[in-house]
Parts: sequence; structure tokens; C-alpha cells
Amino acid sequence: MAPGYDLLFNSLTALLVFCLVLIMGAMVYFVWKYRYRGGAHNAVEISHNTALEVAWSVIPLFVVIGLFAWGFKNYLDMVIPPKDAIEIRVTGQKWSWSFEYENGATSGNEIAVPINKPVKLIMTSNDVLHAFFIPSFRVKMDVVPKKFNTLWFQATQYGAQQVFCAEYCGAPSPEELEAAQAANEADALSAAAADYSDFAARQARRGWSGAKGLVSFHIDADFLLPTFSFVPLWVDGAGYWLIVAGEPLLNNPALVELLWGVKAAGTRFAVPAGL
Repeated sequence: MAPGYDLLFNSLTALLVFCLVLIMGAMVYFVWKYRYRGGAHNAVEISHNTALEVAWSVIPLFVVIGLFAWGFKNYLDMVIPPKDAIEIRVTGQKWSWSFEYENGATSGNEIAVPINKPVKLIMTSNDVLHAFFIPSFRVKMDVVPKKFNTLWFQATQYGAQQVFCAEYCGAPSPEELEAAQAANEADALSAAAADYSDFAARQARRGWSGAKGLVSFHIDADFLLPTFSFVPLWVDGAGYWLIVAGEPLLNNPALVELLWGVKAAGTRFAVPAGL
């Protein structure tokens, strides 16, 4: 959606600059041409010019109608999500966001979405008025207590984007700030635990029969995020170890892309007999 919004905005800016230059240029020209040069002169009386009056009425009318139709189409594209959009529930609270995905997983202050797939956000607030804002996607919507608002967008490439709250929520007290930080950490740990514990089952459903053999290592046994993991891969009968560092396996797009890339190349995953 962002390219369409940018094109409309840039077109409006160019039109306004053109009108400004045209009007200011005409003013300067007529001031210079009809300046007082001294002596007597005979003024020519002009009652009207039908062609000119029609032109300056009809042309702006069609320009305004065209801009309105263009903007209204962009508005409809913005407020009507595709039917196949993924739904993510968003809850705003002072100084943090919470996200709940269709599979029941949750996260705090970070939202993960697939590329080239429309995503619909269903948003509400637990306390005061917020505004969910992703500048790079040109989407922004108020998040209101006891009310559900929606917006949608579609990411077209991998990367990290900033999510802002565009409303002033008030300065947090130390207790409120500590509670918000603790809630975010708990969300991150629970999401990591769910991802890590369910990783093998989900990869097995994707057709990778070697999923049961992964091994992960942790610096702190009580911390759920693995320091690094060894993932065994058997590709067309040859064995490999893939080393994944520093994040939950399911949240690692490189691993998923590798698995499906190898599969798409015509090879297949298989576990040797007895393993």
C-alpha cells in the first residue's frame, strides 16, 4: 500500500507546487507589464471572457474530482483487508504492545509477520488512548479502550521496521515501568518456550523427518532461549549439521528458508534407518 500512498502524496505536492509557481509567475508578470510608467493612458475595459471563465472553472473541477476518486480508492484499499489476511490481535497498554497470533502464541513489543501475505490487526487498549503506527508501511490507527479498530498491511521483504505509539500516554511511574518491563520479558520467554518446544512437531509436519534429532545448548539452564543449537540434516542420504545461534529455532527465517530451498531444489530429507 505504501507505494500507492506515496504516489498520491507526491502527485498532490507536485500539483500544488505547479499551481504556486503558475500563480506567482502570473502575478509578477502582470505587475511588471501593467506597472505605472507615468503620463496619461487609456484603460481598456474588459467585461468578461467566456472561454477563460469556463476553463478556470471546469479544469479545477475535474482535477478535484479525479483526486477525490484516487484518494477514495486508496482509502477503501486501506480499510478493507483481503479475505485471506492473517489475523493478529493487538493490545495497547502504557508503554508496550502485546500481540496474539492465530495459533495462540504471544509476543510483546515485537510482531513477526510473513512476507507477501496480508496481515489484519484487530486492536484495542487496556487503559488509555493509543495509536498504532508503522511509518514505513504508511499505516496508522487509533487504539481505543473498550473498542476494536482494525488495519491491515503486507510486508514485501524481510527486515526490521519500527512500530510506534503516536499518542502521548503520560510519563510512567517507576512501579508502572518496572511492571511493563517484567510483562514484556515474560511474554518473550513464553513465546520462546512455545516456539522451542513445538519446533520439532511443526517441522515434522512440513515433511522434515529428521526434526527429532535437534540438540540445543544453554548458558543458563533456567533461561529458555538457547545459546546455540545443532540441527541434523540428512539431504539425499548425506548427513549435515546446521548450527543455529542465538534465537529460538522457529523464529529463525534462515532455517525455514534453507529447509524449503533444499526441498524445492529437488532433493529430500530422510533419516537413515535406525536413527
